[in-house]
Amino acid sequence: MGVSSEQELKAEEAAAPAHSAGSAVRPSRRGDMAVGMLGMFMQMGTGLIMLPATAVLLTPSELTFWSVFLTIQALNAMLEFGFSPAFSRNFTYVFSGARTLSREGVPEKPGGGCDLQVLRNLLHASRRFYALLGAASFILLSTVASFYIYHLSNHFPDVQDVWASWAILVVAHAASTYFNWQTALLFGADRMRLFYFVIIASRLAQVVVSVAGLVMTGSLVVLALGYAVSIVVFRGLTQYFVRDITRSVSTFSPQEEEAKKMTGVVAHNAMKVGWVTLGGFLASRFNILSLSMFLAAKPAAEYAISQQALNALASVSLVGSSLLTPMLANAHVNRDKATLREILSFINLSASLIFVVGVIGLLLLGNPLLGLINSKTMLPAAPLLLMICAIYWLDAQITIATQFIQTSNRVPYLKAMVTTGVAVALGVLAAGFLGGDLMTFLLIQAGILLAYNAWKWPSAACAEVGLSVSNFVPSALAGARRVLQGRAGAQP
Repeated sequence: MGVSSEQELKAEEAAAPAHSAGSAVRPSRRGDMAVGMLGMFMQMGTGLIMLPATAVLLTPSELTFWSVFLTIQALNAMLEFGFSPAFSRNFTYVFSGARTLSREGVPEKPGGGCDLQVLRNLLHASRRFYALLGAASFILLSTVASFYIYHLSNHFPDVQDVWASWAILVVAHAASTYFNWQTALLFGADRMRLFYFVIIASRLAQVVVSVAGLVMTGSLVVLALGYAVSIVVFRGLTQYFVRDITRSVSTFSPQEEEAKKMTGVVAHNAMKVGWVTLGGFLASRFNILSLSMFLAAKPAAEYAISQQALNALASVSLVGSSLLTPMLANAHVNRDKATLREILSFINLSASLIFVVGVIGLLLLGNPLLGLINSKTMLPAAPLLLMICAIYWLDAQITIATQFIQTSNRVPYLKAMVTTGVAVALGVLAAGFLGGDLMTFLLIQAGILLAYNAWKWPSAACAEVGLSVSNFVPSALAGARRVLQGRAGAQP
């Protein structure tokens, strides 16, 4: 290829970045899994990285408070109520050539590439939605969440700087909620490596600010400031990495009626996913809020520290599920069952290997390492820790299956997930009021998960693509080859 031809190609790419962003075929994904695993670890494992500093410099009461702040952060993220993955998925459909969006199922794909007017309308709809959501986040955190913080501060009166820390977090959470339209666009454009690079950079900034601040002050405020700095870095870099897409549609005026219709279409399944997310939160993350109110500082802190470690481990094990969502959505558009089967089996195999190795490391090295740094808080006893690990494994299996089903723009598990979440929350609260210990909380949670969701949705996902015990390993190996080669089956 001559120099002039290269220049023409670059000019064509600059004129239509949205189309190239939506392509399902990448030159190489060889580094994506490595970057994705590191990024997911940094996203969910920041607390684990800072654990030596927080465990040594914070009291058990302060450590419990910080874990509550992190849990409220996850609760605030649920305000999106499923819109973030829904917008991401529909951005992928548009980049793949869809001209219209579907309330249920995958939209039809006519010939040709991305329609920039359709993309402009969807982008306008997402920006407007997240602006309203950011305002709602600020109001709810300032009122309802603050009421809970007030009661918790009475339960742990020895904790200082609670309200200054909380004020910083409220503003940071609200701002981050608004700018999530950028994240949805980056996901939908299948720029996953860039997304995880942004996570790595922003979380590194948080770790540096937080640890340095803790060493100098030992205050909760510096942890809140570190999180706020990470939000500034995250949003600045994300805006930079989607600027070509936003510029490509800048000459198109949004069609208000079409944008409103798109919001309604996206909302149809997004609301379902939102209720599912709420059910998942009640089933897996509600424990820390309850335990903080019912248990003494020591067992609550032990559970909190194990939760930070396992959140990081579960997130790293599930990186394939997040990283390959655009590939799965594209395979659904092209009705490519072979790709779906192979990618699903690869996600399951990689998640299993990572999780098992991580659990073994946690059991063997967790407490010795905490003792080495003279931590004020240790991990729970082995039987409790094993039970917590088992619960996280069940939750990971449910997550893989439901996220896979969701890429086909269906949410058949809505009622089951909400029912399970409510049952876990009520069971945990009842145990708390009756004076139950930590094992009682965990047994209730595990029993309810095993009753239905932990087996129903993994088996449903496998049946959908013809995945069985006999073809699991060959399919997983074929899926690994697809991931490394960037092949998603039929091209749009």
